[in-house]
Amino acid sequence: FEMQPETIEECITPNTKALIINTPNNPTGSVMTRETMVKIAELAVEHDLMVISDDVYNTLLYDGAEAPCIASFPGMKERTMIINSFSKSFAMTGWRIGYAVGPAEIVDRMTKCQENFNACANAPGQYTCAVALDHPELSEELRQIFEHRRAILLDGLAKIDGIRFNKPNGAFYAFADISSFGLSSVEFCNRLLDEQKVVCIPGSAFGECGEGFIRIAYTCLEEDLHEGLRRIEMFCRSL
Repeated sequence: FEMQPETIEECITPNTKALIINTPNNPTGSVMTRETMVKIAELAVEHDLMVISDDVYNTLLYDGAEAPCIASFPGMKERTMIINSFSKSFAMTGWRIGYAVGPAEIVDRMTKCQENFNACANAPGQYTCAVALDHPELSEELRQIFEHRRAILLDGLAKIDGIRFNKPNGAFYAFADISSFGLSSVEFCNRLLDEQKVVCIPGSAFGECGEGFIRIAYTCLEEDLHEGLRRIEMFCRSL
């Protein structure tokens, strides 16, 4: 699961203004290679495009994977808008605090829009984020927890006949291939929910190319993860 620069270039038209990238990726958990990122940066420079880089999972990396910021490549600083959040790196999803970094003139216009849409982020959340930034070790502790949960999930999925998957190197998702069961991803997820009370997201929710896959998040407690895997295995055996 990785964006192909050649395919991106085929889609660029005179009306194209920007590219959006997301690495580590939701829903696949894949991490874009440096080589691919360099080629995408070259495309952006060649075609004078902005790049909106969704970096919200950039602290959740495993097995030595790296996620360099595309703004660090030649010619990209002035054409990159970085989107990030405290939701993933510090498990602060309910606080709804995010931020953007980019060219001053664009950020200025974004600020004017944001002020009229929702005024500002809540004050307690902003103070909490300031404290979090002083303690990066908390983010690393969270990464280690997710790495352990990833191992539990992948070990469990490997024991279920009919499910295939690529090992995710980032974020906290596995994108599992369930096409062998002959159900659409929506049918599979609906029946899994109805019959075993396990929630997964159908791959088709992320576009046509996601059909035949389901997204499984390993954000729950270990005991719940083990139980969820047991129920998924029971469901698959019944098909």
